[in-house]
Parts: sequence; structure tokens; C-alpha cells
Amino acid sequence: MKTLLIVGYNAFDLGIFDEKDMKLTVIKTAIRKNLEAFAADGLEWLIFGGNLGFEYWVLEVANEMKKDYNLKFATIFPFKTGMKLIKPSLHFLNRWILFNMPMMIIKMQVNFVSIIIS
Repeated sequence: MKTLLIVGYNAFDLGIFDEKDMKLTVIKTAIRKNLEAFAADGLEWLIFGGNLGFEYWVLEVANEMKKDYNLKFATIFPFKTGMKLIKPSLHFLNRWILFNMPMMIIKMQVNFVSIIIS
């Protein structure tokens, strides 16, 4: 397998609200174990969507493994961020941007970035 599409739950759905949560340690250990197995079988590309949570954690772990396994990453956003907002309060939107922007920036620092608009 040369390419792997990464999808999964967001942090809220899993009840993970802190980077120090023990569940996250277990999840990242499992991610590393699986990625190492896929890389040993010839994995070259990981493709991510725009979701945070599991996708972001895989990207974090894969970034640590990138040089050892020569992995490449692509982020394909399924929409333009912010286009489909349904009148959120400005306060909520500002807090979301401040909290999540560092993760979104990392998701955009990959080998390939695209936006799909339907």
C-alpha cells in the first residue's frame, strides 16, 4: 500500500479536551505502531482532511517518523474553511480560531495542499 487516507473522530467526540489526557497517549502509541507497520510495507503518502482530532494526532506522530520512513503528507480540505459557517457568535469563532489555528497551520505545512469545493 503506497497511500493511506486518514479519517477519524475529533477530540470532542472522544472526550479528549487536554493534550495531557492519558487516552491520547494510548491513541498515539497505537498510531505509531500501525504507521510503522504500514511504512514497512511501503507506505509513501498520508492524506488528511480538514478535521482536527484523530487526523491531527496521526499527523503529529507521522511528522516524528517522517525522516526515518521518507513519508509525504497531503491535506485536502473538503471546503474553504469558514465558507459554511452558520452564523456563529463572534466570540465563539474567535476562541475557535485562537485555539485551533496552530493545528490548522501544521495541517497546511505538508507536501501537498488542496481545497475541494462542491
